[in-house]
Amino acid sequence: MFHERSGYHFFSVGRIDVFVSMWYLILMAFIIFQPFGGGVEGGPQIAEGILYAAAVTVALLVHEFGHALVSRRQGLGPSILLHGFGGLCFHEPAETDGKDAIVVAAGPAAGFLLAVATYGVLQIPALQASMPLQTFLQGLLWVSLVWNAINVFLPIWPLDGGKLFHLLLRRGIDESDARDATLRASIATTLLAVFGLYALTGTFSLFITILAFFIVMSNWRALQSGQPLVRRRSDAGEPDDFQVDKIEEAEAALESGDFDEAYRLCHQLRSTGGRLTEEIRDEVWRILAISATEIGRCDEAKSYFERAPQTKEIQRAREKCEQNAAD
Repeated sequence: MFHERSGYHFFSVGRIDVFVSMWYLILMAFIIFQPFGGGVEGGPQIAEGILYAAAVTVALLVHEFGHALVSRRQGLGPSILLHGFGGLCFHEPAETDGKDAIVVAAGPAAGFLLAVATYGVLQIPALQASMPLQTFLQGLLWVSLVWNAINVFLPIWPLDGGKLFHLLLRRGIDESDARDATLRASIATTLLAVFGLYALTGTFSLFITILAFFIVMSNWRALQSGQPLVRRRSDAGEPDDFQVDKIEEAEAALESGDFDEAYRLCHQLRSTGGRLTEEIRDEVWRILAISATEIGRCDEAKSYFERAPQTKEIQRAREKCEQNAAD
């Protein structure tokens, strides 16, 4: 679930596409109908839950856009997925560990800046009379502080703290030892955190327990696989079966004139993450440019024109968008 392969295209900002999975919608429903763990007792608590869900979404987006903006500056083609356990920023592998660390650290940095800004807004007297706004801002402050602190200060893979811990270990020991140490530390930290939380509060959280279970199982599988945790641009690999199947389905949809389906499939492929071969990546931009043009999303298509191979059909699609704008 940490690497969900399905997401619905939500919106785009500055060439950064944002996807939302069905699991994220379920998570939001859980928050809305059990706001702050208080259960459902009618309209007021549901309204509080809606405000808290909005605060969680804003906090996650700010965090992920922190990653995405820095990775875009490095030319890594980022996209964001909101999923059942939070958010992910997918992007192509960075050139060096140092550049990777900057991308990783940018998410928590953006989150802490949001917390500071939110605290400042909460001090404005004129806003203190609005209880809904107070509820939203207090939730935003709490989520920004707690989530980003957990994310960056605990060495849990694949959270940012685990990634930074792994990059630090790689400076002193070889990749396989760094990988094993990172994953073992992640499993131990996750279990200690869950049992420590239960011991301190005396309460059982189903969500945290499920999250911990998926982290431990994901880490254990990664430990057994022996695969490296990070790749660099020089580590070119072969596309997996899912990528091949999706690009073939998208090409078939484009050829048959089902532009909505071609558009959807390419965005689904993009939402799966960054390690696409250059050939598949070029084909994704080509199909997105043409299908977006045909379904009337010319403003969005303009960004795809710049990234797609400059062929005659791309030029025709560009001219069609320009003609539509002139009309």
